[in-house]
Amino acid sequence: TGEGFGLVYLEAMAAGRPCVAVESAAVPELVTAETGVLAPPGEPAALAAALAECLVRVWDPAALRRAALGY
Repeated sequence: TGEGFGLVYLEAMAAGRPCVAVESAAVPELVTAETGVLAPPGEPAALAAALAECLVRVWDPAALRRAALGY
């Protein structure tokens, strides 16, 4: 929850990988339904569900890279 902007999320997207993140600060501006899955802070079960969703969804690496280039 202490991450202000989240360069790590942009790095993941630039590598064509989706993100799993906690909803805090500016993170929801970067991690959207198209680029990853968000979980509320302080809810381990929700984070586990977000990780599971991220693993089963089919992601388009090229679309993730394009999203990163927008920043």
